[in-house]
Amino acid sequence: MLAAQLIELRLTGAEGTRGGSDDKEVNADSGGEGVNADAADQEANAGSGGEGVNADAGGEGVNADTGDKEVNAISGGERVNADTGDKEVNAISGGEGVNADAGDEGVNADTGDEEVNADTGDEGVNADTRGEEVNADSGDKEVNADTGDEGVNADSGGKEVNAGSGGEGVNADTGDEEVNAGSGGEGVKADAGDKEVNADTGGEEVNADTGDEGVNADSGDKEVNADTGDKEVNADTGGEGVNADTGDEEVNADTGGEGVNADTGDEEVNADSGGEGVNADTGDEGVNADTGGEGVNADAAGKGVNADSGGKEVNAGSGGEGVKADAGDKEVNIESGGEGINADSGDEWFDTGSGGEGVNAGSGNEGVNTDSGDEGVNRVI
Repeated sequence: MLAAQLIELRLTGAEGTRGGSDDKEVNADSGGEGVNADAADQEANAGSGGEGVNADAGGEGVNADTGDKEVNAISGGERVNADTGDKEVNAISGGEGVNADAGDEGVNADTGDEEVNADTGDEGVNADTRGEEVNADSGDKEVNADTGDEGVNADSGGKEVNAGSGGEGVNADTGDEEVNAGSGGEGVKADAGDKEVNADTGGEEVNADTGDEGVNADSGDKEVNADTGDKEVNADTGGEGVNADTGDEEVNADTGGEGVNADTGDEEVNADSGGEGVNADTGDEGVNADTGGEGVNADAAGKGVNADSGGKEVNAGSGGEGVKADAGDKEVNIESGGEGINADSGDEWFDTGSGGEGVNAGSGNEGVNTDSGDEGVNRVI
């Protein structure tokens, strides 16, 4: 069925190119220029198509280390989001592609089965508007599953709540309850129906195929977001962990630390305070840090960046309001509190820890994704 669906898909988006030094970029629903690259590359991660790049090695494509073609677009287009240069389209309207490390037919599959985002090879589609698919805004059927169960990961349909304060929902292949909340709550974002809490205050979680306990929390609890069950800490305070298929250590922390967020096991630190590391398959050193360096993580418009419709946004260290929503709603993904919206329907939510409006860091201004406070800058030290 997948093959038929893939064939049925049409590529309506435009292919784009991406370079390592100065390509255009747009992370927008309707277009617009922007920059989301370490070297001011122009990219287009657009909803209606257009050209773009998010690749390290260049080539007609995006987000690919080997320079393959890619388009992460709403309306279609072919692309590559794989290390081996396979074609892929993570699109709403269709297209074929591969989001796998082994280049198998399918999408986001570690084992290369004819399927989408599946480990066991069940048939499915990770498209928004076509086929037995999931992750749809209008509540279409989805099979983003390892077991092939039907589910709903939709904004307007099915039981689901990706909320800050709790609520029940289903973002799982087996229909388990889930709460991706800031204040806690039980839920499941796992194929086997394990309990999970992706919260700032802690809680147990399993976002892994092996069912290991973990916490994707700011306080640095254990977590397993890996197929191999390695420990991981995606925390503000540091810690060891693994977010890689090869089980390398990693720390995506505000205070630094070494780790690996690459398939090749390179050291990396995506930290607020600096540190060396690699966020590339080629092992280049780099730091996507809040404390300094030059760079731009801006997409299209408005005060701030990373907003599809040009609304205000601040993913900052200490304050400011902003928007990280497609419809320009206010949002605050912060540790200390505040109101905001990170939903298509404009609902208020909090992914917070304790205080401040429009803040997700330590000391910035409006339109800042930095700890040092410059507008619209994802500083690199």
